Amino acid sequence: YIGEYLKENIWNKVKSIYLLSATLSIAEDMSFIVDTLSLQNFSQEILSTDFDYKNQAHLFIPSDL
Repeated sequence: YIGEYLKENIWNKVKSIYLLSATLSIAEDMSFIVDTLSLQNFSQEILSTDFDYKNQAHLFIPSDL
């Protein structure tokens, strides 16, 4: 379980830390990453994005799987 390792070796030893990613939340919910990385004692914020997924993202599915 990576969360316990991170808590003991990093989170408890730093004053502040920033985790930035476009994929930290799922449907505007951070509970998965908070639980996985043991981030319960940190404040969190989800920022809105102006990324237009419909027009700027593509999903490719191979036909030979």
